[in-house]
Amino acid sequence: MAVARIFPKVYLLIDALDESVDRHNLLEFLAKTVEDPQLEHIQILAMSRDELDMRLGLKDITIEISLSNPLVDNDIRLFLQQQLKTAAFQTWSEDLCLKVEIALVKGAKGM
Repeated sequence: MAVARIFPKVYLLIDALDESVDRHNLLEFLAKTVEDPQLEHIQILAMSRDELDMRLGLKDITIEISLSNPLVDNDIRLFLQQQLKTAAFQTWSEDLCLKVEIALVKGAKGM
């Protein structure tokens, strides 16, 4: 964190917290960083699947934003519809494209 102290504003993006081998230490690091007044210029975006240990470990230091919502699902659906209209999928039937779209939107769960 010594390097972070020399910048006026720092953005730290961490994806896949739930895939960390040592979740306990990672959650402890995040808590210490958020609580340290010398590091209040650091803005953190930490992403994880909704898992109990992540939820409990982050509940006192975060504002939760769920990506599993109808607006995200609609964005995924629109993207898929555009992709399924490209030349790569021209041989697919309309029914198959619809089934793929539904399955992928459902399975994406906001990701």
